[in-house]
Amino acid sequence: MAWKIEDINVGEEVAIAVTVLKLLDDGRASVSIPSYGFPHSIPAPRRSNRVTSYS
Repeated sequence: MAWKIEDINVGEEVAIAVTVLKLLDDGRASVSIPSYGFPHSIPAPRRSNRVTSYS
């Protein structure tokens, strides 16, 4: 299902809410992204309520 998004352009910064499921041994965190049904990992965030940017 494709979403019709008209107010976001290529190159713009967006925020995505994730839930950290567990910390992995290699310094990454396994996360759950709402409406995205595949496993994903990001560099493990420092202890805080916000993760600002990852590539």
